[in-house]
Amino acid sequence: MSYEIVLKLLKENFEGKYNVIHKGTPFYFLSMGSFLTGDFEKAVYYMDAAFKEDIRSEIDLKETPAGLFFDLNTENEKQAGLEIVKSIKRNMDYKLKEIEKLGGPTLSINDIKNRITLLSLKNRTDLCTVSTALLSFFYEYQSRKLLLELSKFSEGTAEPFILYWLKGCVIFESLIRNSDIGKKTRNNTHFFNLGGFLKEEKIFKALGFVKCPVNQKFNKYSDLKKYIDKKNDNEKFLEKSITVTYGIRNIVAHSLAWEDKPCLNEFEEINNFITGAICIAIDKLYDNKTESEL
Repeated sequence: MSYEIVLKLLKENFEGKYNVIHKGTPFYFLSMGSFLTGDFEKAVYYMDAAFKEDIRSEIDLKETPAGLFFDLNTENEKQAGLEIVKSIKRNMDYKLKEIEKLGGPTLSINDIKNRITLLSLKNRTDLCTVSTALLSFFYEYQSRKLLLELSKFSEGTAEPFILYWLKGCVIFESLIRNSDIGKKTRNNTHFFNLGGFLKEEKIFKALGFVKCPVNQKFNKYSDLKKYIDKKNDNEKFLEKSITVTYGIRNIVAHSLAWEDKPCLNEFEEINNFITGAICIAIDKLYDNKTESEL
């Protein structure tokens, strides 16, 4: 808060100078403070702002703390937020391995960096918000899980989990929409939502489906739970991940009026399906040609 107050005072009283000076350091420490207090969206916003300041000042991005953060570099210790970067990598590595065990694609942290994060920093500005949302989605998982571990009442607000899931669903949709095949589909059609994209043969085949995924038309959370609990040996993790993500997207985007909140096991299971869908989109729709450095 002190950094924000000082920056606000400087901007209000010396706007011309404020616009010129390099503000990477205060933005970086604002990001660190936001990570430590659990405001992950604010954290990646300020880290991105610090990175943009470094670009504007033509500093070597391979050596700046913000550059090291987005490169997920844990070898270089010249960064105050080293432990945060290590924590993000641990969370990502744990979840990527879990998705692989469940039947999802084999993706490494370098794959995420090369195909999305570094790509967004180099020449794909349309993926910048997708990239930062993806990092905060991975990092936020443990925080949301802890809420359910500490308070297990079925009644009460489901807001933290609904908004967290919605973020994951929109990341999945954005990855489809902004992939090369997604952009071609957009250019040839009228407005497309997630359901529209999944009906396109080129897209659902690229994702690994033989035919169009079935829209289960879940009207409420209890309908989705019944579908998840129903075991179908013929249904692969790929299919169920996208069906659940599509269903959650439709449910949470239209109503916050939920009768109950998820239990810990339900949260874990749905999180795995949404993360699985995101991994499938990255694996199937984005190549790995980007060099793994800034």
